Amino acid sequence: GRCDVTFSQNKYAILSEGGLSISNGSAAPATDFHYPGSHYEGIQLFIKAGPQAPSDFLSSLGISVSALSDAFCAKTGLYLHTMNEEIKELTRQIWALKDAPDLGLFRYQTVRLLHALGKLPRKSKAETFYTRSQIAIVMEAESLILSDLSKRRTAKELAGRYKISESSFKQYVKGILGENYLPYFRRKRMELAAELLKTTDLKIIDIAGKVGYENQSKFSKAFAEKYGMTPLEFRRMPR
Repeated sequence: GRCDVTFSQNKYAILSEGGLSISNGSAAPATDFHYPGSHYEGIQLFIKAGPQAPSDFLSSLGISVSALSDAFCAKTGLYLHTMNEEIKELTRQIWALKDAPDLGLFRYQTVRLLHALGKLPRKSKAETFYTRSQIAIVMEAESLILSDLSKRRTAKELAGRYKISESSFKQYVKGILGENYLPYFRRKRMELAAELLKTTDLKIIDIAGKVGYENQSKFSKAFAEKYGMTPLEFRRMPR
């Protein structure tokens, strides 16, 4: 998934799949995360520095929390980059503990992760930022469209609604949701169609109408492009 994180001066950067952020606390990510696309899975680790912090333990393992904070967050309070392969593997291992937590193993993997973070380039990779109002426009537009996918709303129509240019609106959608306007909402239409095929007895032509297709054949073609089978074949699959 994707989430946006506070950078500085009312600027927000998008953290996408495979990304990581390091904050020294000034960005307050725990209370200021928003999730474009409505679905996000990730790992947040909070490490206390200062008085009563486990600094002696980490220092004995060659890790300085304050040095990491100074290296990555001294200028802006937030660092953004993509994971290297070592960090990807460590996060996979930590994520695997979510269903059967093992505190000792979790601490061990976290120490390994902190060591790996120290090898990252010191310069933040974020280059594109959005304001909260720009993110709010995309969130509201997404909510409006998803509330009734039987209606076809154009990017031009929505741009006019928010009094911005069509090109700016499309740029916000691409940057914040991670896909261009038409492909993103086409995917959402097909996902709803698949859900209705699995969970209801609605006729296929009725489902087509609910996701914005007046023509059943066009709907079936779009569905097959997404799922590799017709809606009827999909419905007949064993669950």
